[in-house]
Amino acid sequence: PLAKGSPELQMFPYLSRYGNADVREAKLGEHNGEEFCYVLDGEIELNTYGEGPSMQELLRPGDALYLDSSVPHRLNGRSRNPSATTSAEVIKVFWCPLGERYLFEA
Repeated sequence: PLAKGSPELQMFPYLSRYGNADVREAKLGEHNGEEFCYVLDGEIELNTYGEGPSMQELLRPGDALYLDSSVPHRLNGRSRNPSATTSAEVIKVFWCPLGERYLFEA
């Protein structure tokens, strides 16, 4: 967390590091609120699965996304190096009126 302990927040900034994940094992996320992500380093792949057609997008350093978090989604790190321990660093800002505990302890 980048703003831990700030009272009355409804926005929660994080630095996230992604490893090389097997897409078949990665879980779909779906929660109240919205997300903004900015890729600092590496590559991440966004997959969404809404009522319409699913979407897949590759994001690289400098790319950003804004997402309605109630749409089922998954972010996976991607690396050309199979032995790399991390494949991407991303600044993520969650907006959630139900609080940070709802996002990460539910």
